[in-house]
Parts: sequence; structure tokens; C-alpha cells
Amino acid sequence: MARAVHALHQQNTVHLDLKPANVLLRGDGSAVLLDFGLSCHAHYPDLLAEQLRKAVGSPAWIAPEQVVGVRGDPRSDIFAVGVMLYQLCTGRLPFGEPQTSAGLRQRLWVDPVPPRKIKPVLPAWLQEVVMRCLEPEAAQRYPSAAHLAFDLTHPLQVAITERGTNVTGTRFRTHFKRWLKAAGMHYKPSPIPSSQQIEEVPIVMVAVPHMDVTDVTLYSLRQGVARALGTRPGARLACVTVISSASTSASIEEKSETNVHRRHLSTLRQWAQPLDHPGHQTSYHVLESGDVAQALLDYARGNNVSVIVMGAATHGLKTQRFVATVPIKVAMDAPCTIILVKQALPFELLGESAPGGASDAAGYSDSGSETVRVRKPYADNDVPFNSATASRKPCDNAASFISREGFTMKGNVAAIVLILLGSFFLLGNLGLINISLAELFKTWWPVILIAVGISLLFTRENRNSNRPKD
Repeated sequence: MARAVHALHQQNTVHLDLKPANVLLRGDGSAVLLDFGLSCHAHYPDLLAEQLRKAVGSPAWIAPEQVVGVRGDPRSDIFAVGVMLYQLCTGRLPFGEPQTSAGLRQRLWVDPVPPRKIKPVLPAWLQEVVMRCLEPEAAQRYPSAAHLAFDLTHPLQVAITERGTNVTGTRFRTHFKRWLKAAGMHYKPSPIPSSQQIEEVPIVMVAVPHMDVTDVTLYSLRQGVARALGTRPGARLACVTVISSASTSASIEEKSETNVHRRHLSTLRQWAQPLDHPGHQTSYHVLESGDVAQALLDYARGNNVSVIVMGAATHGLKTQRFVATVPIKVAMDAPCTIILVKQALPFELLGESAPGGASDAAGYSDSGSETVRVRKPYADNDVPFNSATASRKPCDNAASFISREGFTMKGNVAAIVLILLGSFFLLGNLGLINISLAELFKTWWPVILIAVGISLLFTRENRNSNRPKD
């Protein structure tokens, strides 16, 4: 039902009369919304708001802002969903069925009885979700129905506050403050609804790799996520990593599904710690699948993800023209915006070597050169870096880059010459061209030349794509 409401809000429409009679459930679990007689569309005149200055809707499910005549806020539908959830959990309506305007206005300052006081067996996370939907102020509710659906789908990721643990009810002092504030609330023009508000509170999913990943990639990925979140306080971040089903074992304790998931969840929390912000809610998820791209796409579709952030493949760049990598597969079929992040480190930090650099550091290094540690700007550990380039000036690094690119070009030319020479002799042996030198080579010699040339070409291409930039 929450997903159906989110789909409606994406079309710039607010229902404003959600109740059990207006919701049909299909056999596959999806919901269908009915009766749009009181709905409001952002791109068309709201005739009901022009004619009436009082509450319009079903008394038991109407939102507090609707009581004072505010229409067009998508969070009003979230309040109605909360009323239905409360009714499903407790068997009663949270505010009864008031018939007078004074009875309707009580929901502007009064909280319903906590569900766990009525049904103690209810989990704290469920009460947290229900009571957040029923907040008198719209700004305190879920910013969009997609966020509500996310919490209902992942109950273990719900952040439990006092709303979820309270079983005594709201204090009189809080009710009195709300009453004073509600005394001055009257009709207000309807805000611009739905799609624009949803765009300000996106669900951002970041795919964090766990194999063959460097600190440079993790740093760049975190910077990309920070830019995607921006300063939007209602945005939610979902950190996702995909592991193979073969990485778990039921017979080995260290490889048990629980232990493996715990290790990966701990790694995700450590990676996302610098992104922690009071206005952003972060959740962590470990998926098991043999197809990484499909697992990420299914997660994005099932959780109404707005933006996908993932690292761009940096190896086998020429091979990617023929074989689709995980980022390319996700980009082709993604149901939302996707951001591919390339590896990058701040240039001013590349020459800052730490004292007492270790010569046995593991990581990127040129053959035969010494490596030292430089301070990373994003974690407590150090990252190895080539001492031959750590103290160079920008012009020296540029000269090194040009000379290295020239050497790479020569190697590629040699490989291409071998391939052409082998093809030349092969055509001579097959009789397609008339040349006497072909008699000096048997049929298997051209094949060897072609194989060596192709191997040399791709080996050099992979080696240079994995080498860090100066």
C-alpha cells in the first residue's frame, strides 16, 4: 500500500481520502487505490479548496493539516496509512470517529494511545513506524511514502526512538504546548505537492565492493555519495554489498551465514562512518547472489531507490567494448539515476609522505621502486604510494606521465606488428597470397605469432589501466 501511495505521489497527485474502503489488495500483494473524488493534482486547479474552507475527508482517517483546510501535502496520505496500520495492530481507530469540528481538531495536539500499551506483544520497531506516521506535525512524519515502505520492508534497520519504546503515552506538558500552537492554526494555501517534495528526500543506494578494491576506490565512492546526498536533510542512504552464495558454509563456523554477514555489515558501517549526518538515516544491507548486477537492480526496484552510486570499472577498458561489466549492466537497466564514480585522490595529498615510511607496504607500486606510506585524508590507516613520484613537482609528474604513455605506445605498436606479421604468413600458407617467404614458416608459426601479439597487447593494457596516475 505504501508503494502504491508513492507511485501516486510521483504523478503529482495526493489522494486525501485513503481508508480501507478505498484500497484493494491483489493476489500478488500489490495494492490498488480507488475513489479519487477528493484528490488534488499539482497541475490543475483545486476546486474544492476554492469552494470550501473546512475539513474535507473521512473523519477517522483525515490528517491534522486537512482539518485546518491545507490540501496537497503528500504527507497527509502517510498519516492515513498510519491510521490503517494502527487499526491493523490494535483493532481500534487511533482517534475514534469524531463527528464535530472540535473533535477533529483534537488530533492537532493529542497523540493516540501507544499500540504496545494495548498489545504488548507488538515489536518496538512497528510502534516506531506507526507513531511516526501519526505525528501531528507533517514535518515529523516520513518525508515520502517510499521511506515508509523502506522501513516496513527492512524492520531490522528501523532506528527506534522514544516513540517506539513509550508505553505510557505523551506527557500533559507536550499536549499543552501543541494545543497552544494549534490554537492559531487556520486555513493556509495548499503547498506544491508530490514529485518536487519527493525529489528533495531521495533514497540513495551505494554499491560498495568488497573484493579487489583499493582505498582510492573507497575514498572516491564516499565522495560521490556525499555529493549525491548534498544538504538534503530527509535523504536516506542505503549501503549495499553483494556476496557470492559460495562464500558461506553451513559446516564451517567462520563461514556461517551469520558471521559472514556480520563481518560485511561491520565493514559497511566503518566505511560509511564519515558520512554520518544527523539529518540522514543510513541502513546497511548484505545481499547474496551469483549475479551482482541483477541483485543490485532488484534491490533498487524493490525499494524505490532514486539514485544509485557505484564505482566505474577501471580494468580492461578495451575489453569492456565486448564484455559488459557490472556497472555497465546496471547502467543499462537501472530504474533511476545512476552515478558512476572514477578513482581520484586529492592532488595536494599525493606528495605528503609520512615519516619513517615502510618498505614492505602492500598495494600499488611500480616494479623495482620503493614504496612509502602517505597519510590518507579519509581514514586512520595509511595507503602505500610510490616514493619515486611522491616528491615530484606537478611538471615532473606530467613529464613522467608523457614518457610512460610513450613507452606504452611503443609496446602496443610491437604487439600489433606481431599480429600483422602472423596474419601475413598465415594467409601465405593458406594460398591466399603468393609469397616465397611463407615457405619458411609452417602453419603453426603464424598462429603462435598472432597469439603472442594478442597476449602482449592485452597484458600491457591491463597493467597500465591498474597503475595509479601520477
